[in-house]
Amino acid sequence: MKSALLRTLFLVGALSAGLLSGCTKEPPVKPEILKKHGPAAKAFCEQIVECEREEMRQRLADDVQRRTYLEGRMTDAACIEAQLRRIEERPDSVEAMVTCTPALSEASDCKARLLLLRAHESCRSALNL
Repeated sequence: MKSALLRTLFLVGALSAGLLSGCTKEPPVKPEILKKHGPAAKAFCEQIVECEREEMRQRLADDVQRRTYLEGRMTDAACIEAQLRRIEERPDSVEAMVTCTPALSEASDCKARLLLLRAHESCRSALNL
């Protein structure tokens, strides 16, 4: 439970970091990073974002305002940007993301993907857990 909460908080924080930074806007992701790793980040995020949103909806079922706010920020685009920024900071993190993605795609449903995110070492590393 604690791991899931930390993972959700990390994802929400990563997805909304640009919105919470006040008036300062982060520089765009370097074009070479986007070109080289954009497809891998997209494939990774497509596997997890909807599952994370579903889990968040269940956890915040009674808190409509907070759920709506967070749900609006948990997008594929925000996830992709967060992953690419992480790759800029830690180039070795791309390996974890690339290793995790095929494992996630083999999972049968969101529940299996979320369990895999907690258990698979590469997935944990890709999410910085």
